[in-house]
Amino acid sequence: MFAITHYIRFCIKVSIFFVARDIYFQGKRLLLVEIDGVHYSIEDKCPHRGGLISRGKICEKGIICPLHHKI
Repeated sequence: MFAITHYIRFCIKVSIFFVARDIYFQGKRLLLVEIDGVHYSIEDKCPHRGGLISRGKICEKGIICPLHHKI
């Protein structure tokens, strides 16, 4: 589970695709995704193995890491 630490207006809605890649903010690579009309942004890095979460698959419960196949 991820904790929301703060909100930052990042871009306007028309510029967000289903999954946007190669977005950096304050030195961190981000994953932006829209699920059921809600926009989410997380660091694009698996905390367990360091893989790019943006390379994973979106499912009902979250995003499946492409390296260790867990949410």
